[in-house]
Amino acid sequence: MPRGGSILVSDGPGESRAAILDDGGRLVALFLHRAHRAEAGSVHLGRVTGRLPDGSAAFVDIGEPDAAFLNAPDARVLGGLPAEGAAVVVQVRHAARRGKGARLTADVSFSTPLLAYGPLRPGVAASGKLAKDRAKALTALLRGLAEKGEGLVARTAAADAAPEALGADLARLRAEWTLIDKARATAGPVPRRLSPPPDLLAEALARWPEPDAIVFEGATVPAQARRRHPALSDIMEAARPDLFLREGADEQVEAALSPRVPLPCGGALVIEPTAALVAVDVDAGPAAPSAANAEAVAVLARQLEVRGLAGHVVVDFIPDRRDPRRRDLIALLKQALEDDPAAPYVAGVSPLGLVELSRRRAAPPLADLLCDADGRLSAETVALAALRRVLREAEALPGGAPVLEAAPQVIEALRGPLRAALAEAEARLYRPLTLRARDDLARDRVETVFS
Repeated sequence: MPRGGSILVSDGPGESRAAILDDGGRLVALFLHRAHRAEAGSVHLGRVTGRLPDGSAAFVDIGEPDAAFLNAPDARVLGGLPAEGAAVVVQVRHAARRGKGARLTADVSFSTPLLAYGPLRPGVAASGKLAKDRAKALTALLRGLAEKGEGLVARTAAADAAPEALGADLARLRAEWTLIDKARATAGPVPRRLSPPPDLLAEALARWPEPDAIVFEGATVPAQARRRHPALSDIMEAARPDLFLREGADEQVEAALSPRVPLPCGGALVIEPTAALVAVDVDAGPAAPSAANAEAVAVLARQLEVRGLAGHVVVDFIPDRRDPRRRDLIALLKQALEDDPAAPYVAGVSPLGLVELSRRRAAPPLADLLCDADGRLSAETVALAALRRVLREAEALPGGAPVLEAAPQVIEALRGPLRAALAEAEARLYRPLTLRARDDLARDRVETVFS
């Protein structure tokens, strides 16, 4: 079980971020929520806008630019796909990706590090990773706690949990569902969001359960964080602004968007995602093939998770006469991927000598979250970073009138889909933020002026 290192949490205008850093300060994973997007785990009251002729799926409007997709198996708790025009409560399973609408389910569920809770699908179970006797005991306990129609699953972290802790988590999860049900019954527009995505810290803790420190950017630790994770309260601390910048997380995220990754031996990995697969080439540079390949294995295992790459991955390692069939290399690769939560499968070596593996897709790739299809930072990414920069610089110039100058696309994003983020930034500044579009600025460049 991963332990040590730290989790950094930053809640900026329009965007929340959490980063896991290991003991060496290396980025393990980045978690990102943007307020204007339907993120995975968020719950919505949507409107069915159409169905496929064969009845295998329905299109649902949840307020996103592209219609979301509800497959028939994901609507079983409703007794089948709802009719066109019907209002339906759905949860986002997979957020929208470039031109593809979000994937939905009507089988709404919530979780804590200890419990998974499904209010619409009855049944009690325990994680398959638990010891049999402990799983049996937890299952018996949950049967006594479950109400009619509820589904409960004891997660791996519940192995040493006290009954009181499980009961407290269950009470919180029930309360969350009650609020959603009340919001659904309240008159209002359709579509609308009923519940935000899961706690960002909880997502990070699911990947990294035992950090040495949880650091929040801001003057104090949020009370909500202490309330939701009381057992970790002692390792929570607050830090001044620039947390991600100061701890090197921003720099490492930027590096993870580059196709070239330097190796300590002087060589490099070149990682090129395509529509069909992820192609990886190993360049030895001045090093011996065996040394470069060994370093490439360790770096590749980390980069796959940091970049959120999934699907079919093909790696062209350097031919090595000492290991012509690459058996040693395959063994090293399997070992390096053991802790990856996406459960990679190493298929072996193709007839052409390429190492093939697959990795389960759990979230959109980092590049999809931050960049446009051309690989450049999107106008939204630049705009949100610009708002954080204005707030940071305003700390040193509390009396100045802030002006943000940026490319027209960035200004348009702030006046359009990110207008709520702009309003949030102005509320934190206690004064308006003037926007100026400049045609001479590249999209990834912004300038701030305090007059």
